[in-house]
Amino acid sequence: MKGRAVRKLLLPVLTAVMIVLIRPVPVQADWIQDKFGWWFQEDDGSFPASAWKEIDGVWYYFKDTGYMAVGPMVIDDVQYYFHSSGAMASDEWIEFREDWYYFNKDGSLARNSWIGDLYYVDKLGAMVRDKRVNGIYIDEDGVAEHPGDGFFD
Repeated sequence: MKGRAVRKLLLPVLTAVMIVLIRPVPVQADWIQDKFGWWFQEDDGSFPASAWKEIDGVWYYFKDTGYMAVGPMVIDDVQYYFHSSGAMASDEWIEFREDWYYFNKDGSLARNSWIGDLYYVDKLGAMVRDKRVNGIYIDEDGVAEHPGDGFFD
């Protein structure tokens, strides 16, 4: 008799516990890491792949495997650079293999162009040093010496 009363009491409690445990838990967007790298899981449980994604104001690129890009990478014929955090380099100089490269605000590698008035990058994007470009001498530190501008006089 006592056993039946206990079973009658335990059955609804166990049923309620099972319902709570079996109920689907909503997924929250989050970073996940394994031995191969990092990827990002969306709220719906999916993962971006071969796609750009802005997360907290920072741009990332996710390769076809879903892993976050790190280091230099060509995407749609444009050269980019991604820090070890995965953040796209933007409006900044990056030292890579003993050369300096400038990445524009949109993240693309600058080529054959002046960066401000003082620096020039070649066709591969490397900072020019100890050379003349259009008659302007660029010193060993990569700084252009514009004649008569008063800056170097």
